[in-house]
Amino acid sequence: MGINIRIAGKVIRGHGEGKKLGFPTANIALTSPLSLPFGVYACRVRIEDKKYNGVLHWGPRIIFGETKPQCEVYLFDFSRKIYGKTIEVEIVGFIRQSKNFSSLKLLSSQMRRDCVNARKLLRRLI
Repeated sequence: MGINIRIAGKVIRGHGEGKKLGFPTANIALTSPLSLPFGVYACRVRIEDKKYNGVLHWGPRIIFGETKPQCEVYLFDFSRKIYGKTIEVEIVGFIRQSKNFSSLKLLSSQMRRDCVNARKLLRRLI
């Protein structure tokens, strides 16, 4: 499903769970909640004058005991520290609904599949 929603927000520190799983995320402080169903989305991100592709998760991270929705982005082939920077995110495609996982191993496997699916979707949208 094609989507074209743009948001911007400051990158804030999270708890580091994504990094521990091999998927360091940029946690985005939103001024208002997204009007999207909780889920995983393909996205493009502008940081300063460069664009990156990635995967956005919007929703509570139930496996970590959280109930408040979070907005976080994993950027492909990216390793810079960007805490405190404002980034612009273009949400371009739906990957899947949010769901809970019974283990971090299952979550990590699903995240790998999400990245593959997002890359495919982003290639089709070029």
